[in-house]
Amino acid sequence: EKKNIMNNEKKNIMNNENDKFIQRFTHKTVFTHIMCEWIIQEAEQYAFKNGWETTRHDLYPTTDIEVIKLQSVFTFMLLWLKTLDKLICKSYNVEIQNIDIKDMFIAKYSASEQNSLDMHTDGNESNISISILLNDDFEGGKLVYADNITSYAEKGDIVIHTNRHTHGVTPVTKGVRYALVAFLNITLIDEFI
Repeated sequence: EKKNIMNNEKKNIMNNENDKFIQRFTHKTVFTHIMCEWIIQEAEQYAFKNGWETTRHDLYPTTDIEVIKLQSVFTFMLLWLKTLDKLICKSYNVEIQNIDIKDMFIAKYSASEQNSLDMHTDGNESNISISILLNDDFEGGKLVYADNITSYAEKGDIVIHTNRHTHGVTPVTKGVRYALVAFLNITLIDEFI
């Protein structure tokens, strides 16, 4: 019975106080520069006709477009989930049973419009957040955490952290910053917990 209780507590990362889930990870060049530029182009083409959303998130709204609205990018991301699964497994030394995408979007921060994002934690519907930096031709716009850690991700790099990490984006002072962001609910395989 004790083993069942322990497994039930550990099955969901949200309920796990294990130190390994406190860690943040950056994996280099998960997307090539050409892939990043293609995703930005798809987002901007969509926005040219339909505009960027600014009210999808209640507490911490971003200027964004849901990836599901970019059919070619959405299809690509679904195929890329197996790679993402491996990155998360490698990062936290776990085996994943299921990845449920709660939200996936292209966020845009511009020196002349929404240029930053206040410190926050991501929604309770997810337990893992990812951010893939899609460009590097801007100034400012650093991903920062409440414990004064700054992410120095480069174009094509992915940053992985749990929804418990308080973080924000510093003001973009020149240019435009694009990132592909996803909120995921991960369920782990019992036998590996």
